Amino acid sequence: MIRFEVGDTIGQKDAATDLIYDEAGRSFLVRPTAAAEVYSVLVNDLEIHVDAQDRVVYVDGYAPREAWRASVVLPPEARNGEIRVRKSIDLKRGESTRLTLSPTEWPSHFNRHAGWMCVGTTDGALEAQAIMINAGTILVVEGEQLIAIWLRVTPGVAT
Repeated sequence: MIRFEVGDTIGQKDAATDLIYDEAGRSFLVRPTAAAEVYSVLVNDLEIHVDAQDRVVYVDGYAPREAWRASVVLPPEARNGEIRVRKSIDLKRGESTRLTLSPTEWPSHFNRHAGWMCVGTTDGALEAQAIMINAGTILVVEGEQLIAIWLRVTPGVAT
């Protein structure tokens, strides 16, 4: 079982990254890539990268626009912070585990006017906490369950 724990720190100041959407590769990329990544958790085909202290450091991965449903939803108001992963399995450096059973289990929504894409629920849960882990990336946790990933769609070119 994988759980997500919201921390009270003020984000990851050292993690200055840019999230871009690579149209040709149909995927989100982070530049520069954080070298601290140890393992990852897969939601659909997005990877939540986690460091040696079990902190989420960034999200990237395959997300073809053809799978995005047009929407007018906006991300919830988010605060800076950190999210730690609590897992009952031992993952070694470079390993991944899947949170969703299939690459399309969670729906993808896209508000083209606002430039935000959401994988997961867009319903505002009263007990949910929206945490901005870095610019353009918001994770929404309710209890200890991840319920949504919001990514700012900024077109770019893979280098």
